[in-house]
Amino acid sequence: MFKKLNIVFNDAELESLKDTSKLKGNHSKLYGGFFEFCIADQLYLLDILSKKIKFEIAPDILNFSQIMYPGSRIHTDYWSTTFNIYMSNTNGDVTSYWNPKDNVNYYAPHGSNGQLYLQENLVAAEEFVANQYDIYLLDTSRIHSVAVSDKTIPRTIIRLAWRFDTFDTILNSITIP
Repeated sequence: MFKKLNIVFNDAELESLKDTSKLKGNHSKLYGGFFEFCIADQLYLLDILSKKIKFEIAPDILNFSQIMYPGSRIHTDYWSTTFNIYMSNTNGDVTSYWNPKDNVNYYAPHGSNGQLYLQENLVAAEEFVANQYDIYLLDTSRIHSVAVSDKTIPRTIIRLAWRFDTFDTILNSITIP
């Protein structure tokens, strides 16, 4: 469902990743308390990342995302798999994965627009707490939710996403030098 990747950025690289003038482009989408922005300079971001990770399969999209309080509803994403760099302090907030009770569709078809789920139809499965600058590969075709407890600071993520490639396909195609 998810895997923390052992990638560490030095101070200069972190400063580059914090340069929102190059990263945070025009607002593209909003879903409730979830904002997506295009990456203003994709080559700049890919150059920084290329020193830390090699992608055999190029991502379909790169974006800068912000999740506002109280977080996301329980859902599956439009994207099948995401690579997330957690740029903000997550305050110990949890990302949870869920399994369905009987007769509930568990997976969103790849390439769908995602789906929302009611908690009473689900059972908690796994969870993790990402810290600032942690990097995770996530299976976002599986049911998940993201908590945000701070009412003033959004959870900020640099996100690379693959629409149709599965979590296992992407995990097996990346190399961390």
